[in-house]
Amino acid sequence: MPILGFSLAALIGLSLGLLGGGGSIITVPILVYVLGFGAKESIAMGLAVVGVTSLFGAASHWRRGNVQLRAALVFGAVAMAGTYAGARLSAFVSGTLQLLLFATVMLVAALFMFRNGRKEAALAARQQAAPPPEPHKASFPLMAGAALGVGALTGLV
Repeated sequence: MPILGFSLAALIGLSLGLLGGGGSIITVPILVYVLGFGAKESIAMGLAVVGVTSLFGAASHWRRGNVQLRAALVFGAVAMAGTYAGARLSAFVSGTLQLLLFATVMLVAALFMFRNGRKEAALAARQQAAPPPEPHKASFPLMAGAALGVGALTGLV
């Protein structure tokens, strides 16, 4: 079983390198169902895998000038507070419910990606060489609410 788990881990690393994210969607089921870890441990380990991978992706975007430092710091700080609250709440939630929430988030994300991918493909076909749009500035309450929500969900699942 460990050889299968390590082989699948190598494939996860390859997919993360190619796609740049989404590793916990693949990692958590492998940790639970192939390697036999508990749900809570697998979720925590999957978060660590995605966090390290995201750090490398963020460094790449930083070098290309795609990071708005002020927004990233504010979002990150508020999201950490939400993550702490979600992690505290997770102590009162069963591992089964956490996996169910995790699966629900995966399905919702897949639906959004599919819907947005089709829209972006149609838009790209119409605008072959249009310059990228300028990022817009979100209000602090909107950004803080989104960061709290993302953090709480991350801490919970």
